[in-house]
Amino acid sequence: MIVVQPTTEARRRGARAAWIGWALDDDATDDVLEWVAAGGPGVAEPPATLALQMIPPPSEARRRAR
Repeated sequence: MIVVQPTTEARRRGARAAWIGWALDDDATDDVLEWVAAGGPGVAEPPATLALQMIPPPSEARRRAR
């Protein structure tokens, strides 16, 4: 799992961290690095492959389980 934090400015505009599961292979890591270079959460759209791998943050998952 990789957690990508938004920039300070993007966070001020409401962006939140992106939680990406199953992302430790070279292709996924390259996609994450390219997305971050383009601005990351709240600034740039993630590649489709990463969007499919996004998971809810643990706190959200716990709320849903209750």
